[in-house]
Amino acid sequence: MATGQSMDHFWNCLSKDVGRIPDTIRHVLEVTEYINSALAYIGSEEITAIETDIRQLPEIMGKPARDPSMQKYFGRFINAPERFRFMAGERAILKLIAACIQRKGINYYLRFAEKRERDWQSQGSHESNAAEVKRKIIDFYNERCDGSVEQIDFCNRVAGVRVEVLDADDSGLVARIRCVFCTERNDITCRPERVGGNWKVSNYFSHVRNVHKALNAPTSLPRSSVSRSQSSTSPPIEYSGEGSNLCNPGSYACESWANSNDVSSSHENAQKRTMNSLDDFEFVVKEEQFR
Repeated sequence: MATGQSMDHFWNCLSKDVGRIPDTIRHVLEVTEYINSALAYIGSEEITAIETDIRQLPEIMGKPARDPSMQKYFGRFINAPERFRFMAGERAILKLIAACIQRKGINYYLRFAEKRERDWQSQGSHESNAAEVKRKIIDFYNERCDGSVEQIDFCNRVAGVRVEVLDADDSGLVARIRCVFCTERNDITCRPERVGGNWKVSNYFSHVRNVHKALNAPTSLPRSSVSRSQSSTSPPIEYSGEGSNLCNPGSYACESWANSNDVSSSHENAQKRTMNSLDDFEFVVKEEQFR
């Protein structure tokens, strides 16, 4: 079993059945090579043998017992490593872990860890995910912009949206999208789909639609009331280049539509703009916020 991220997934899966597992137990079982089928047969005698191994660990590893790196093994006994032992509650947790492994088998938890590791690796970096979320928001509004000054200004403001991607408690990812229209800081959250990994940014669209109704936001269809002859010198900002984890407006460049001064309705200029339905962006009325 690999260490690092995949081990975290292993313990996260096991803790769903056992409950909170102290870090000391995790590190002790890993260093004594117990992450295997033998974990199902830990009883009082095995626990005593593990305690003996940990007391001898400084000699085995060639480090002083009070070395800071040994803290994770000795825990509260760091100042008296020769007296190391599991407390009564820790012994009970060890036996509960053994019971879970007996019931489901070690492979159940190992396969979960391996799958979560593959999913995590395929998700890419936080920076690239933040750029993807930002690009999806900007494209959604730009593709629906009717060419009016108001909607072009709206799109230009949206181009400054800030996105930060973080690790979630369930070992997945969560994106925090800073609303550019709220007077106070307001972060709207979204997550990638469990299957496929595509980011669902409908929470942000729902927030703009419900909270900022007064704005002339581009919708699924161009506004018919806008004069087709109306023009603007500030066309919608389009995504270009790489983004950062905390995306900023500087990572986007202003470009004209198809290198033209024509900013008439995208409904008229089908070759310049391809209208996407709301379904393409998994639109649902659901909103989560961090304040």
